Amino acid sequence: MIYVDNREVPSDILTVLEAMGVPHEKKQLDIGDFIISGVNGEVYIERKEIKDFCSSLTSGHLNDQLVHMSESFYHSFLVIEDEPEIVYGEGIIDRKTLLSAIASAALKRADDGEKGAISVVMVPNKWDLALFLERIQRWMDDPKGLVRRIKSREVKVTGNDPQISCLCAIQGIGEKTAFDILTYFGSIGVVANAEEHEFLIIPGIGLSTAQKIRAFFRSHFVPNIG
Repeated sequence: MIYVDNREVPSDILTVLEAMGVPHEKKQLDIGDFIISGVNGEVYIERKEIKDFCSSLTSGHLNDQLVHMSESFYHSFLVIEDEPEIVYGEGIIDRKTLLSAIASAALKRADDGEKGAISVVMVPNKWDLALFLERIQRWMDDPKGLVRRIKSREVKVTGNDPQISCLCAIQGIGEKTAFDILTYFGSIGVVANAEEHEFLIIPGIGLSTAQKIRAFFRSHFVPNIG
């Protein structure tokens, strides 16, 4: 389902969604203009017209929004609407500055570290914005999930495997869950470098346990071990 903020999103976008037959529901959102929810979780989307994007750069408002999004959500989108020639032609911003701002927007992070990725997308009009929302909604409802791997791994794990023992040292992880983790990731090195949200696909692992796993490897291992 696509939830649309009933305070900030212009009514003409709702008209386009309706004309395209895209299911949506108006709702008061605490942050973001859209929330797209499905079997694979939620994605948050902040929409800005390109002139608004440029003005929010100087006010500092955009920086605060992006850091909040990174701090709160695993993955969110900043969608910039309209053609860039609009601001080039009016002398609002030059090409180099705009592209630099777009690049930096995708790299904003909360002070306590990266918690969520921000993707920046540009669309020329409201029809393309509606189509983009509809495509995201389809992916979020994909029963096959969003995780794609090059090939499945064949892993032989035994009860006395030292990798199992390592994982069982984490509070809340038993042998079965440790086995499932290693079967999915392939090796303890891959587990050590995985992000919290990657563990959530494994049955029986919730956010609290995923955070404990991530914290364990951050405190006990050097990043990017083999």
